[in-house]
Amino acid sequence: LAELRNQAETLVYTTEQALEGYADLLDPALHAEVKKDTLTLKALLEGGGDLTSLRDAYTRLEAAAFRIAESMYGTGEG
Repeated sequence: LAELRNQAETLVYTTEQALEGYADLLDPALHAEVKKDTLTLKALLEGGGDLTSLRDAYTRLEAAAFRIAESMYGTGEG
């Protein structure tokens, strides 16, 4: 659980930095979705979420962060 919490805290931090730094380059819907996933994971970390809920939120945010990278580097569809 401690390792997952550390990974989740790092993912939240880097995702928040990406959202802040690239906000003007991201689709507003994607930005809002990733922001929501970030806040969800952050709340679980602050509220002492259990292993399953933390893992699920981490996986969602990780996928959302990957979508940011896809949109930034044009590796997505089209």
